[in-house]
Amino acid sequence: MKDVIMQQIVNIIAKDENRREEEVYQDMCEAIDCAYDHEDASIREQWRKIPHAQDKPTPQEVIAYFADNLQVHSDVRNFQK
Repeated sequence: MKDVIMQQIVNIIAKDENRREEEVYQDMCEAIDCAYDHEDASIREQWRKIPHAQDKPTPQEVIAYFADNLQVHSDVRNFQK
């Protein structure tokens, strides 16, 4: 996912929540940290499926992963109709 798209996503959320973009991005990072280190092994396993270049996925990597999977799921549902 391009950084420009990520910036737009963060900007929209920040405007909607009347917050600074830096706060929104930091919250995303903290949420990923919590989910990635979750006490439930099955949840950790799901998070580790997200492709990432570093120790944990970035917000960009998480959003790209979910966007790709939503597209695949949508394609499958449309094909089944």
